[in-house]
Amino acid sequence: MRKSVWIAAAALIIAVAGYGGYMSTTTTGFDAETWRAHRNASPQDNPRREMLRAVQEDVLRPGRGRDEILAILGEPERRSSQADQYDMGPHRYGIDNETLVIEYDGEGRLTGARVTRG
Repeated sequence: MRKSVWIAAAALIIAVAGYGGYMSTTTTGFDAETWRAHRNASPQDNPRREMLRAVQEDVLRPGRGRDEILAILGEPERRSSQADQYDMGPHRYGIDNETLVIEYDGEGRLTGARVTRG
């Protein structure tokens, strides 16, 4: 019985450590200064892709105003009357570059965000 408890504990530690290692290579926290500093960066040097999850969870909240989002993310690479586009560099498992497209309603409130490739 005692041996099986130790084996289960060791398996749990290995699983948690492996998951933590996986997460550290697939996502990082959002850093506004780093995000803004990489406007028009070459695709290979752009760390924005690694911050995507944090941006989606912490910055892109439904109903948030465009001015507030711009204050956090800085000027986009491309802008239209109802959307901002931020270059994010190549997808982790491909060669296509990704773009974060943030969409707003007529009053400048966030209505949606999506990532495009191409």
